[in-house]
Amino acid sequence: MKTKANVVLRNYFLFIAMMIIYAPVSLSQQVDAAGINIQEYLERIKALEPDPPKYFITRTGLGPAEMHVLDTLSTQERNMIESQEQPPAIGILRDLRPSIYFNLGQIDIPEQGEVSVAGGRLGWVNEDTLTFTTRISSRKADEIRIFFAEGYFPPGVMVNLFSDNDDAITQVQLRGKIDEYGFYTTTINADHAVIQVVIPYEAIKDDLFFEIAKVIHVDNRYLPEDFRDCYENVNCDIANSFSGIESLKSSTARLRYLKNSLYRLCTGNLIMDSRDKDWQPFLLTANHCFDTQEVASTLEARFNYWTTSCTSDFVNPFGIRTIYGANLITTNSQTDFTLVLLKGFSSNVFLGWTTAFLVDNTVLHSTHHPGGNPMVYQRVQYKISPSFDCAVNGFLTSRYFYTQTIHGRVLGGSSGGALVDGSLRIRGQLYGYCALPGWNACNYTSYYNMWGRFNVTYANNNLQYWLNNGGASVAMSTSPVSLLNYGNVNVGSFVNLTVSVTNTGTVPNFMNLEAGEATLSGANADEFSIIGSNFLYLAPGESGTITVRFTPATAGSKIAFLTIPHNADNISSPKLITLTGNGLATSPCHDIISLGSGGSANARTFSKSGTGFWNTTSCGYATPGQEQIYSFVAPFTGNYSIQVTATNNAFVNYFWKSGSCSQTGWNCISDVFGPGVFGNFTLTAGETYYILLASETTSLATQTFFIFFNPCQNITNIAGTGPENTQTYTGGGTGAWFTTTLSPCGLTSTGVENIYSFTPTVSGSYQIEVTAASGFVNYMWKSGACNVYNWQCISDLNTPGVYGNMDMIAGETYLVLLDDRNTSPGTHQFFIRPPQGFSLQLQVILEGAYTPGGPFLMHTILRDNALVPLAQPYNPSLPYFGNNSPLWYYTGSESVGSVPAGVVDWVLVELRDAPSPAQALPATVIARRAAFLHSDGFVRDIAGDILSFDLTVQNNLYVVVYHRNHLAVMSSGSLPLVGGVYSWNFTQGLDKTFAKTMDRSGYLQGQKDLGGGVFGMFGGDGDGNGQIQTQDKNEVWNAESGLSGYRAGDFDMNSQVQTQDKNNIWNVNSGVASQVP
Repeated sequence: MKTKANVVLRNYFLFIAMMIIYAPVSLSQQVDAAGINIQEYLERIKALEPDPPKYFITRTGLGPAEMHVLDTLSTQERNMIESQEQPPAIGILRDLRPSIYFNLGQIDIPEQGEVSVAGGRLGWVNEDTLTFTTRISSRKADEIRIFFAEGYFPPGVMVNLFSDNDDAITQVQLRGKIDEYGFYTTTINADHAVIQVVIPYEAIKDDLFFEIAKVIHVDNRYLPEDFRDCYENVNCDIANSFSGIESLKSSTARLRYLKNSLYRLCTGNLIMDSRDKDWQPFLLTANHCFDTQEVASTLEARFNYWTTSCTSDFVNPFGIRTIYGANLITTNSQTDFTLVLLKGFSSNVFLGWTTAFLVDNTVLHSTHHPGGNPMVYQRVQYKISPSFDCAVNGFLTSRYFYTQTIHGRVLGGSSGGALVDGSLRIRGQLYGYCALPGWNACNYTSYYNMWGRFNVTYANNNLQYWLNNGGASVAMSTSPVSLLNYGNVNVGSFVNLTVSVTNTGTVPNFMNLEAGEATLSGANADEFSIIGSNFLYLAPGESGTITVRFTPATAGSKIAFLTIPHNADNISSPKLITLTGNGLATSPCHDIISLGSGGSANARTFSKSGTGFWNTTSCGYATPGQEQIYSFVAPFTGNYSIQVTATNNAFVNYFWKSGSCSQTGWNCISDVFGPGVFGNFTLTAGETYYILLASETTSLATQTFFIFFNPCQNITNIAGTGPENTQTYTGGGTGAWFTTTLSPCGLTSTGVENIYSFTPTVSGSYQIEVTAASGFVNYMWKSGACNVYNWQCISDLNTPGVYGNMDMIAGETYLVLLDDRNTSPGTHQFFIRPPQGFSLQLQVILEGAYTPGGPFLMHTILRDNALVPLAQPYNPSLPYFGNNSPLWYYTGSESVGSVPAGVVDWVLVELRDAPSPAQALPATVIARRAAFLHSDGFVRDIAGDILSFDLTVQNNLYVVVYHRNHLAVMSSGSLPLVGGVYSWNFTQGLDKTFAKTMDRSGYLQGQKDLGGGVFGMFGGDGDGNGQIQTQDKNEVWNAESGLSGYRAGDFDMNSQVQTQDKNNIWNVNSGVASQVP
């Protein structure tokens, strides 16, 4: 039964002239307020609200192409929001450019792992589940809602929203095709949301697509400073003196909606209808708030939004319920009303209504949300003959009630709130006010509130059709209509089928469908079960499904009944669906499934529960559960394995055998719990073999697997480089890797794979030379363990030639993979070419020339004054300022006709080949070369090109840089080789330079922190002995003080030997020594 309920009040609005048509009501009609039993209400809410969804973490963080960021609001956007007061706006609709368009049918789904596509990340969570993840943010928004412009979401697909504010929401409304108005998501209480679309395997081919085109940016505005002036909190004494206050509060909703691209505020109230069989969430609000279905589809109605106490600013954290979307029923500006039917089950109290005469000076009540704030209360008195009115503006007393406030007040956001009498019957809804000049909201004699008269609204707009059994109804259909047949299902296995339930009504003449709570009954009901929710709440035109699983425990015909209670008027309740199926019990050898030619393209899923027919123990474990046998004809002779890609964490034993299918003679492959590669067994081409899976448990065990010619167990070793080590590859057949997904070369490779191992004796960049080729083959290479992951493409080729660059380190083993593009045999012959030298990219800074804040890292004063010598300066006459052996002494012949622009000075580059930096001693030097250091820190050869060396590296490569009056530096680690180029950047940190372990703190740093995250070589070593000592000052700086030119004592390299060279560089660095070993 329906019991007493309550009402609500909302934002106010300015005067609007309107045409008035009056039709008096002759006989009063009314419906009492009513409420749902609180326990029944809570059970309904629990049935309708899904559990918070799980977020599936992507393997790596989302990249820039997968994160869509709208900047903070522009001044124009903010002005648009703040200019709206009646009703006020708190947000704006923003375009997402480009929009996110996802069409699964147009995407190459990866075989495994993840790919970046359509503005998000698509990847497998497990063998049965695919996810698409993207992130959208509108910077500095208080809340956001995301707009799906179009889309189709097949059964089983879920769209989940997440944020850092612990939002975790499933958009249950996104099912089937989105209507012409699109779909706005649940509000996210943050300026960003991660959208994750969860796609079950069985839905992959069901035409899933959607477009995300816009975002509502909510920037919550607050009431002016006078907010507390004459407002009445709904929890204070004045409000509580009204006996119906709790019901009135519960029926009131704060409304937010999108109109003309602005997100606005109003108030609305649930209103009771006279139907006995259900609770239809009709909601009454104002016409000037909104009057179209396009706006109604964006509606957010938040119930139970009030503070925790009379004086508290904290919002009640319990019981808030928010409904999204509504169907417009009817609307009219004559009495400023709009009636909608919410698309979700809302609050537990519904206000009554009446068309009866209202006596002068009757005390009336309202609750509302001024400025969108927590609910307040207002008490007013009806004035049948107000002392002044706004009839000249169209607000006749025949259409509007005029009331004088006793307690409380309204503000923008209160419009649409209901006016109720002491019996909680609606008498009208708030339009706004009629005021004298200079009026004040707290001076109750200076204005009247105006409310659209419900009795006029009822009579002139045929509200009887919806509210008083005037013809509005609920219509329902199911598919299937009456019988759901599961066919034959093996005992212990299960099959899921769905019953589709549709609200076949149309807007506005039909209402919401309640279908549930569904139950099972009948002779074999215990072998059927409902999976997921058993309750559906559907607006007109919407569909949902109830999933029922059949799990026969014994053989034979089975029958049960699915009973669906409902509130539809076109068919009797409950709806009965007969469920039938047949349990099959057979020997495993009578139900053999082919594995085809193997490989991931022929993966199979074992999913069984119950007791099996055998108990095969070859793996050392009992297997009382169900069995399944698979057949396989080996296409090649060699070693095969089983790859398991997904499990439900139940143990399953895998066996194999040759010959005939029987209970005995099985060889153990492995006892499998989780995904991985298992077994290594040799099969002969053309022979038929059997694979048996047997569960260790009678509970449900699910595993997805395939058999494959394991390239990692059939590796061919390549002994060395050159034509004498030519290899022959014959493709064709069906492979295991990249058969349905793209290889690193960007193509599928359905043929068989061959892997070759190679261990270089020298470090360098190697290439593949193909001498014969028939058909396209993907060539790939990698280091590390042999598996399907982390291969790098060399080339997809079908012609002889030299391909790729493989950077290899001496002594490490590398793998080369050849994978045929198709299943037709084709022959390739190839060998590995030895390395042909390498290039060196080097970056370093000299302290003396460093110019913080300048356009370049270093100045070029010496070059700009034509002081840099044309020939390299590292072979001076000895002794050099008393030093017979400068560390940088070098007799090379490098010289130029002119010094290029941008050059700072000459430096000497030295290469060392050693197992470790501590072992990179002078005896390991393999090359020295004078070169130019440029103002950007890069070292280039005398022609301005990257340095190159025709050498091979036996161990690891280390680089030393010398300068004539700075301390030398050596790389702290071996130089990485990429694409034939070794590289090192000393400027990035102190740890980029090798440092010995000594007592003096100055010796612990190989170079100097120059500030601002920049690091460079210590200046002040004038005599080149690797230490900054007194003789650098006495014998170098003193000797050259006051001189100009290219000088050893010119530590700051400004062409002058001055006091600042001594004070700013030598004094500061004195006692520091080079760390080069």
